Amino acid sequence: MNEHELEKIRAFEEDHWWYRSLHKYSLAHLRDLKEETIIDLGCGTGFFLKKISKISSSCKLMGFDILENESVNNNIHIQKKKIQICLDDIKPSTVSYIFCS
Repeated sequence: MNEHELEKIRAFEEDHWWYRSLHKYSLAHLRDLKEETIIDLGCGTGFFLKKISKISSSCKLMGFDILENESVNNNIHIQKKKIQICLDDIKPSTVSYIFCS
């Protein structure tokens, strides 16, 4: 996917009522984060992970999607993988939260 298309998706995620409500609700439950590991399955552009990184820079944030994408900052890692492969690679005891939206 080219950068222009990714920007259109990012803008949609930022402005659409569904994403705004989902992010607001989810972020309200992520207060007082310490060194948590948070995974977003189907993370798209990584927009939600970027929002999480703003409230806690000490978290390890991982996103998985079928889109080709780059990391959006130092503590966010986005990989192009099928979800089943992702889950096979993750030890449940090391993950604090998993989001899938």
